[in-house]
Amino acid sequence: MRSNSVRAGLAVATLAALATAVAVPAEAGLRHHDRVYADSFGNLVIDSAAGYKRIIVGEGRHAKQLSNFTGAGQPDVIYDSDAAGAPG
Repeated sequence: MRSNSVRAGLAVATLAALATAVAVPAEAGLRHHDRVYADSFGNLVIDSAAGYKRIIVGEGRHAKQLSNFTGAGQPDVIYDSDAAGAPG
């Protein structure tokens, strides 16, 4: 009788550990950049990867310009041309 409850408990613990192991890496890469956007009131919102949010009232028009700075240090994506004589 007791061995069935031990097996069931072990199965539940194993499934919980597996679910955690699958979910944690998927969430790890979501917040490594600041996010800059304009809200519906025209405010500039900077949602930091560190966990805090800055709201600058009335400056939403600068969101597009400032969002270029949040991706700094990211590699440029270059698509190789399939045309004859193209390098690569």
